[in-house]
Amino acid sequence: MLKKREASVFVVLAIIIAMVFVACDPGGSGNDDVIGETVNLDGIPVIIVDQTSSTDFSFDFVAGDITPLSSLFYGTPEVSVINNRLAISLDTPRSTALISIIEFVEAVFQVSYPDEHIDYLNPVDAKIWLPDRFAERTNFFNEDGSYSLTCLKSDQEFAFFMYADKEITIEGSRVFIGGHNQTVEVSMNIKQGWNYILWEETGGQNNIITYTVTNTLPNGYNWTVFKYN
Repeated sequence: MLKKREASVFVVLAIIIAMVFVACDPGGSGNDDVIGETVNLDGIPVIIVDQTSSTDFSFDFVAGDITPLSSLFYGTPEVSVINNRLAISLDTPRSTALISIIEFVEAVFQVSYPDEHIDYLNPVDAKIWLPDRFAERTNFFNEDGSYSLTCLKSDQEFAFFMYADKEITIEGSRVFIGGHNQTVEVSMNIKQGWNYILWEETGGQNNIITYTVTNTLPNGYNWTVFKYN
């Protein structure tokens, strides 16, 4: 069973940034990280950050969920790394795995919908799927939770899968006042099917967190295996 642990994996992010030349770029032997009705990625280079010589991993669980992938998705889902190359095959999520888009925006803005900070949300009856540990910047875990699979560009830029059962538009912003002022900005035109959510944090004392969406993973993002302590 997966257990919630501190994400100490980010101590090694400097290593990843130094290794950016092995990113998941379209010029590699794999595909170009484009997703749509299904996710079918194969041969994508992977960075492995751990203390072992292993190059093979099987990620059977979504981050934060002890339910096997086979119970969450139709078809034969697969998330694996073989010889430092990533293969991901995901079909449509089962209806029991979907959540309301309202639940997502309430978590992002920390409000109850409707709220003045959410300028536009349509349609409100849409349903989505995304990793439960979205806030911890992680997509998948192996069976005992000792290794995680994350997609990132830096320690302030992450990518996540999101599935939507219909097209969705979200616009909104909120400023959080405290020791470190923080602004959350969301501008997302989510397509029906699979999308990448790009989460980016910028600034210092007055930082800004932005949420955007794309169907093609931008250059510079790395699929990375961390040892999860």
